Amino acid sequence: MPEITYATTMAAPRATVWEFVRDMNNWAPLTRGYQEHEILNDRESIWTVKGDLGPISRITKFHVTITEWVEGEKVAFTVKGLNEPITGQGAISISDGEASSTAIQGNATIEMGGTLGPVVNHLIVPFVEEGADELVTKIVIAVTGDATVQVRRRNPIILALAGIWNLIHVAVTGFFGLFSRKSSETKP
Repeated sequence: MPEITYATTMAAPRATVWEFVRDMNNWAPLTRGYQEHEILNDRESIWTVKGDLGPISRITKFHVTITEWVEGEKVAFTVKGLNEPITGQGAISISDGEASSTAIQGNATIEMGGTLGPVVNHLIVPFVEEGADELVTKIVIAVTGDATVQVRRRNPIILALAGIWNLIHVAVTGFFGLFSRKSSETKP
């Protein structure tokens, strides 16, 4: 299951940052692939996101449930795919930084289900990392108005190659781990 964390510090008071983060209507549209969202109640919403994984593109609907709300500090949530076998969780946390700045951190885990889930989980890591980086960076830009901050964009081919490398690394590590276990089991 891919686990992603991205953190940065912005030159804005914590109260200002929380005022922005506490209302998902402010930052939901900043999410990569965002199409729309519908708030069902104060804890639940439905999000529609277009996911691009190299040449493959899918529209996915997620049921998002807020699981933790710490006023001024953190909002945590779970996601469940409504039309795709996807589950996950994440959080956006803020804390005091140095000299009237605010540290913001976004983290998430996401797991694809289905027969291809184990393969896709390794392929999507670089794409999800870039999406987390993009979301937090766009929040910084929206809150501070700092036009010098730029969203880092990597070449989609590089992202795809990184995903394939991740998959190969896991496969080779697993194969050699299996091989070393078998050889240690045969020794008297």
